[in-house]
Amino acid sequence: MIKLKNVSKIYYNKGVIGTGFSKVSLEFNIGEFIAIIGESGSGKSTLLNVISGLDTYEEGEMYINGEETSHYNEEDFEEYRRKYVANIFQGFNLVNSYTVRQNVELVLLIHGIKSKDAKEKVDQIIKDVGLWEYRNKRVSKLSGGQKQRVAIARALAKETPIIVADEPTGNLDQESSKQIIELLHKISKNKLVIVVTHNYEDIEKYVTRVIRMHDGKVVEDKNVKEYKAGTLESTEHFKMSFASKVKLAFRNSFNIVGKLLLILGVFIMCVSGILTNIGGQIKGKYDTLNQGISFIFSNQNPKRIIIRHKDATQITKDEYENILKLSTVEEIVHNDIKLDSVISLYREEDDTYIDATVNNIEYLDAKIYKGRMPKEENEVVLMANEDDFFIKLFANDFLDKDIYPIDDRYNEYNIPIKIVGIAKTKEVSMNYKIYGSDNLNEKLSDINSIKYGSAIITINGHVHNNSDEDILILSEKVPKGSIYLREEYESECDKNSCLNTNVKVNVKNIYTDRTEDFKVTNIINKKNLKSLLDMSDYDDLYGYVFMNIDDYNRLNNTDDYQSSVIVKNVDQVDKTVGDLEKMGFQVLAIKNSVDFNSSDLSKIINLFNIIGSLISFVVLYFISYFVIFLVLKSRNTYFAVIRILGGTVKVCRELINLELFIQSTISFAIVLVLGYLFKFNIIRFDIMSGFMEYLKWYHFVIGYIMTIIMSQLIARRFSKKIFKDSMITTYNMEV
Repeated sequence: MIKLKNVSKIYYNKGVIGTGFSKVSLEFNIGEFIAIIGESGSGKSTLLNVISGLDTYEEGEMYINGEETSHYNEEDFEEYRRKYVANIFQGFNLVNSYTVRQNVELVLLIHGIKSKDAKEKVDQIIKDVGLWEYRNKRVSKLSGGQKQRVAIARALAKETPIIVADEPTGNLDQESSKQIIELLHKISKNKLVIVVTHNYEDIEKYVTRVIRMHDGKVVEDKNVKEYKAGTLESTEHFKMSFASKVKLAFRNSFNIVGKLLLILGVFIMCVSGILTNIGGQIKGKYDTLNQGISFIFSNQNPKRIIIRHKDATQITKDEYENILKLSTVEEIVHNDIKLDSVISLYREEDDTYIDATVNNIEYLDAKIYKGRMPKEENEVVLMANEDDFFIKLFANDFLDKDIYPIDDRYNEYNIPIKIVGIAKTKEVSMNYKIYGSDNLNEKLSDINSIKYGSAIITINGHVHNNSDEDILILSEKVPKGSIYLREEYESECDKNSCLNTNVKVNVKNIYTDRTEDFKVTNIINKKNLKSLLDMSDYDDLYGYVFMNIDDYNRLNNTDDYQSSVIVKNVDQVDKTVGDLEKMGFQVLAIKNSVDFNSSDLSKIINLFNIIGSLISFVVLYFISYFVIFLVLKSRNTYFAVIRILGGTVKVCRELINLELFIQSTISFAIVLVLGYLFKFNIIRFDIMSGFMEYLKWYHFVIGYIMTIIMSQLIARRFSKKIFKDSMITTYNMEV
């Protein structure tokens, strides 16, 4: 039994006080079929909202089975609606994107019945209201009368002792109205049915009692028919299962494709932004690292690991074979000093100099944007940073023209090189890179290897150190096994003549120390300089000794004391380092060759990176919240329906949390797949491909966690905004 004693509903709106109804005292009993009538604004719908627990009251007392309710909070009214009341509305308040079956099932899921257990009951109710043939049809495709039948089916499924209907036939034609009223009467046995209507004549023959309201007061309350009184008993209900919540969350995520795509797009933007931020920071560190190590190592391939024995002994063939057995190793570069060879190239006609590292054309991993790939042995591709101003300005001037290697004293070697293609890279380096054939690379490396050894030349007991005095010039014009001396050295030889005497040449580097005798076969003077060596500037060559380049390289050449291991992927470097150390090697990974993280500059950069990441996260959060809020707000009616059917605010919040969790997880999975395609160049997108190379598995975990945190913050903020008011305030705002 429900009893109202001097109950008043008062509204406060911007300082203005309004009365919904005043001093109403009424009793309602099970078995009654009550009609509340009156003109618009008389307070009848407000009274119905208070009776059904959708709205609160300010004065008097409402009793439910003798229990006072003036102390009830929103949770108490939720429990009341859940146990006692089923609502039917003029506007139906169905979930239009659901089918008939799903709308009826929704009530049972909210009340803790599992989907498989609810099926038989749902089917029977749909048959009872005459909608069996429409059971799998979306509600949005039904007529008004059919929709109201679904609303009644939903009320039946709830099995509450009270049914309240606010203008249930207001939007229907006469025939449909008649059918709906007859259906209401049919289900009213042993229930309290309260109908607010403007069309009393439609239900007159069914009602047991009429209440007329005017200006917020009850002006008439009369019994028109006897009824069999019953007792008010609550329905049995259970806590909604987590499986049912997940089912609804998935259903809600996918049932409106347009909204799903919009939310997925937002979360994909978030995930991509977070991962790009992480990858960009790591790449920035690598770029800074490369700038630092380029002063030490010319080849800054982050996949490169330098190995040698601690005692500087030679690396054996068996050891190389064991290294190649490692699954992470792509190749080994023997005697890797050539990887760090920076060759100087010079073109006299336009006085152009280029310093470049020498690389095998097989390892060119960038697209050629000007020219073509090499075809001949002396042809190369020049690679530069994509922002290199010099290359941008003079790229065409380099193509298909010969340029020659020179040594530190700017002496050209007769090895013409033709640049036939130009490629771009994002790597930051102090030098350009040229890619050519193995044979060409060997020749260029031999020329450049001069700087890694020092020569001591002994002429008749007089010692001259090349590293200090820079006296040795290498030339292909000098016959092998011979030495050319300048005429000023004649005074150091017997009888002031060095011709046909022997000169000792000692070449030493960190791995080798070799000495050989060479015969002086010519004395260089001003007259024969041009004819013998094809050189001029006699005065500038004072004090030099001339030697065949092949002789020098033979003495300077070392066995395999130091090599480089190239791994397949950057993220395998650390594992490979550990494996190589277990084999007994002294190891240096290029990417770890500068302790960047310990520097003061690094600490400052890391601080700015953290601040930048936080700002990026906040910006992404607010952009995402703005868009997702608009999408979710368009579904506010759905959450109002959940609450009307007996679902709690807590259930609504959990559904929102689960929906955004599912959608953000799907978005992350999409980005993960795309990232894989970008990383392995299955889909070419240079910006993402560049970042993805530096990301490890735990960076994706961080990105996923941050995305989930963002989705839950959005869900929390949205829930707090729309569920802060009473049920009726929220309902009026939502519908």
